[in-house]
Amino acid sequence: MNDPSVAAAVVTTPPILRLRRGLVVEHAPGALRVTSMATREVIEYAVDDHVVDLLACLDGTLDRGGVHRRLQEAGHLVSLGVVDAVLAVLRGDGLLATGPDAAGADPRRTAQLRFLDELASLHPAPGRDAASLQASLVASRVVVLGVGGAGSTVVAALARAGVGEIVVVDADVVEVSNLDRQPLFDTDDVGSHKVVAAAARVATVDPAVRVVPVPLHVRGPADLDPLLDGVDLVVSCADQPSVAAASGWVADAAWPRGLPHIVGGAYGSALGVPGFTVVPGSTACWWCARSAATGPDDDPSWQAALVTPRGGTISAVTGLVGNMTAWEALRVLLGLPLGFSDRLLELDLMTMQWHETGVSRRRSCPCAGGASAPVPPPA
Repeated sequence: MNDPSVAAAVVTTPPILRLRRGLVVEHAPGALRVTSMATREVIEYAVDDHVVDLLACLDGTLDRGGVHRRLQEAGHLVSLGVVDAVLAVLRGDGLLATGPDAAGADPRRTAQLRFLDELASLHPAPGRDAASLQASLVASRVVVLGVGGAGSTVVAALARAGVGEIVVVDADVVEVSNLDRQPLFDTDDVGSHKVVAAAARVATVDPAVRVVPVPLHVRGPADLDPLLDGVDLVVSCADQPSVAAASGWVADAAWPRGLPHIVGGAYGSALGVPGFTVVPGSTACWWCARSAATGPDDDPSWQAALVTPRGGTISAVTGLVGNMTAWEALRVLLGLPLGFSDRLLELDLMTMQWHETGVSRRRSCPCAGGASAPVPPPA
């Protein structure tokens, strides 16, 4: 492998060409229409007859020279320059895949690799393809605080995606009442620590995913700090002593480290909140989100007189909220555009309509450019 001619041959090998996944190509005399099933974008072209056959050649088996030869064999006497011109248009419109087809590289994740392949084409970046995106997940380390309805769904989804290490933090044991909505547990787990049972279940799904069980009752950010070395993301799914308090602890522990975190997720009755994503230095912080949720017009003269017991939930709701949170977590790990940053989203589960509250960085908050950690808004 030290032979310079071999190295040069590797570097100069022409790329194999293929169309992006999820495209529908239609043609009429002198025209071509391409529809993306992922984005619903439709692009129309005025074309010569050879272009339709050229697209059929982009099946992942040929380089540009091979495409040219196949067109010649089909009776299209076009030059290599014409082929290059068509390829340039397709590449400019984002219709060519960005790397080799890795769908068969891991039989466990064939569908996922096809999905990542399409993501790499939709969000191109140097060196980004399905294999590199999957490698990013395998190299990632995530802390999940709370392994209840949403938390166990998040852990299950991250594990099935192949996230390399998941630290699960929860002091509770599995109870019979958990089994109707927490997918990591079954009857045999009742009485066991949730984090231990979660680790055992993930091992049966994918032994390559390492789950670190931490049966800890978190009482503040200091309890979390020792767990965050080498971590890429923290996801708070805890609701004790409250969602807001647990989210604040995670924010206070993660922000000084510049560590991305997803906090504030909740659900109840007919409302689902998938959480708020914070990337220090790039997005508004949790305390700015709290300020936006409270609002400047709240009248402090109104005091709570009583609070009735909170409503329950159902597995379809916890699974929906948990999977949305997990998908956001994967986007953080993969470096893809985020969905839950700089805005608070609430989903009405009866109408399936979103309510959105924009979150701006408070001028007084260091997340808007200051040097120290963000602080809670005034009470």
